[in-house]
Amino acid sequence: MSKEVLKQIKALRFGDRVEVEWLDASEGEGRLKDVEIIAHVKSAGWFLLHKEGHIIIAKEIVNYGEAYHYNVIPVAMIQLLTVTPARGLNSRTKRRLRKFLRLKTPQLTKKDGWLYAKR
Repeated sequence: MSKEVLKQIKALRFGDRVEVEWLDASEGEGRLKDVEIIAHVKSAGWFLLHKEGHIIIAKEIVNYGEAYHYNVIPVAMIQLLTVTPARGLNSRTKRRLRKFLRLKTPQLTKKDGWLYAKR
């Protein structure tokens, strides 16, 4: 990760539209010499928060924030970050997601990547 990427992360605002190019571990079968260890990934979504060396982005948002699919991306693995603030979230969705995050942030994990609002 470059110093420029770290600077960009610190400047991110809730709801900014981002594209993140990062390195992820991969799965494979076969002999170790045949297995690709690192996978280059490009994820796009809306920035939610920077937490414990990771950024969290919403990849899909359903019904203005009733549910969202998120990625937890290790900051150290980010290769390139492109920010398009003008394409951020609308105010209604931001309000719902902020409230949702206050309640759910302690539960964010890499387990399945989906969170749902209680009805």
